[in-house]
Amino acid sequence: MNRVLVASIVALTLVAAPAAPVALAQEEEAERIEALMGQAIDHMTAGAGLIERARKLQGEEAERARAQGVAAYDEALAKYGQILELLAGLPFPEDAKDGVRQLVYYNTACARSMQGRADEALTALGQALEAGFDDFDHIAKDTDLDPIRREPRFAQLIERARGGAAGPDAGLFPYDFTVTTLDGKRLALADLRGKVVIVDFWGTWCPPCRAEIPHFVQLKKELGDRLEIVGMTWEHGQGGAEVEAKVRKFAEEQGVNYPLTLVTDRAELQKVPDLRAFPTTLFIDKQGRVRNKVVGYHDLDALRRMIEPLLAEQGPAPAPAQGGQGGVGPF
Repeated sequence: MNRVLVASIVALTLVAAPAAPVALAQEEEAERIEALMGQAIDHMTAGAGLIERARKLQGEEAERARAQGVAAYDEALAKYGQILELLAGLPFPEDAKDGVRQLVYYNTACARSMQGRADEALTALGQALEAGFDDFDHIAKDTDLDPIRREPRFAQLIERARGGAAGPDAGLFPYDFTVTTLDGKRLALADLRGKVVIVDFWGTWCPPCRAEIPHFVQLKKELGDRLEIVGMTWEHGQGGAEVEAKVRKFAEEQGVNYPLTLVTDRAELQKVPDLRAFPTTLFIDKQGRVRNKVVGYHDLDALRRMIEPLLAEQGPAPAPAQGGQGGVGPF
């Protein structure tokens, strides 16, 4: 990425954004955003140089240079996180804010790609495209994205953003499920048509999974019937009464207010391409299409940002309740 150009765009965006006079404190916040962007870009430049140096070295020296490069990218990502927090509180038009978000998400995609964190890179690239980033010529030439360019989801994201084959009428990949929940009820994705759906692949043994559960509980409380969440619980393929009791105990302690199912067959996991780590979370639109896939822990605000565009979309009427149950209850 042309990082000097990025800094200039940010400065112009923030200066031009307000439609009315801006208080001095707000100007200072805008200047802070610009400063943070410059610092982030410096860290990314350092990270790129270190990782390139690592490619030319061998052994411990190469490992050390790569670790330093990854750490430099982490410093940049921390700055980008601060930018998004500051941006949320500024009274600028949303389209102006999106100009900054495009750059933050795009550079985040580049950083994660160079760190070898493909899923997070692809998620950030999708966020940049959804915010309006449309310099497809630059994307095609940007070597920072080379580590993720061969991922099937990369082409799908670009095609969808261009309005192509993987656009509004297609998801990231075909996906469906029919399961039995812990309370013995049949639940299929088709039953949830007309609602936004989160499918969370998790396990009680997984610390980041456990940490994320309260956020899902909160989202369900806030959004009610507008959102359905399904917990695909993987206890290393184990089943039976003892395992179910352990899952139920954890769910009751956490106040889980959405259905859980115990997955004992790897075939259920294999429906999701490249499911390699837990938690893995799918975001499914009202038409039943997978629109996003993320890996790892995400805080409540990050999860909200991922579902808000899907909630705003038009969709078909919700599917009628099966068996007169009147909706999907907790596990």
